[in-house]
Amino acid sequence: MKLVHFRGPNGERNFGDELGLWLWRRLLGAEFDDDRDELFLGIGTILNDRTPSASRVVIFGSGVGYGSAAPQVDRSWAIYCLRGPLSADALGVTRELAITDPGALVRLFRSPRITAAVEHRFSYMPHWRSACDDWRRVCDRIGFGYIDPGGEVDTVLDRIQRTGVLIAEAMHGAIVADALRVPWIPVRSSDSVLAFKWRDWCASLNLTYSPHAIIPVAPLWRRPTRFRRAKHFLRKSGAALRLQMLAVTARPILSDETLLQGRVAALREALARLQADMQATRSSPRQHV
Repeated sequence: MKLVHFRGPNGERNFGDELGLWLWRRLLGAEFDDDRDELFLGIGTILNDRTPSASRVVIFGSGVGYGSAAPQVDRSWAIYCLRGPLSADALGVTRELAITDPGALVRLFRSPRITAAVEHRFSYMPHWRSACDDWRRVCDRIGFGYIDPGGEVDTVLDRIQRTGVLIAEAMHGAIVADALRVPWIPVRSSDSVLAFKWRDWCASLNLTYSPHAIIPVAPLWRRPTRFRRAKHFLRKSGAALRLQMLAVTARPILSDETLLQGRVAALREALARLQADMQATRSSPRQHV
């Protein structure tokens, strides 16, 4: 069975998709190979009109989004769970399949923070399309931590756990922070951030997605003029000020612990069913649509 995941057009790494590789290789590693006749779709917004077809397609916690339309569910699909209720509605299947994003399973490998040392009171984690060295410089300037969404998974997990509050444009930064009991503040700097997927995940935990607008920061032009340098400086200064204001005025979010525990337990039950089915005869897979 082949593990399907997203990489940027130029090979860019994205924390959410890399987290999927990190999790599934630990939970189901022996099951994966390069057999394209059976596909596994886990963490990621990868259910759309570009979703690949195969004789058997296993869905475990994926979400609908991007593309131009939702995919058509057919008999080749075995859906064990989905990211949230909006994905279930888009696919036309029961909301009982909408548990939450499987990123919450990070709790199987990392303990929720209780008394861990905090390195930064606030850290910022941008969307992978927004990430750049200038954001790192902005965070350094105001004493915030900067978490690179293209970094190694263990490094990102460490930095989230050493953060007092995570300001997150990267959704899986918020998902992991919530799972590890690190309060988070959602922000959005551009349309690269897909609101539908955030609302889908938040709905699974009875949360409302209301992101705070922040100023986008982009690298300086290759051939900057004096005017462009001044504009770039003002933009970075505005971004720094906005993050500082959010640290003071925005109310951090954390889902209900009892509800989250229930969602993680449901993910583990779905995972146990999947593992049992993988051990059974593949000629008659159990369907969950």
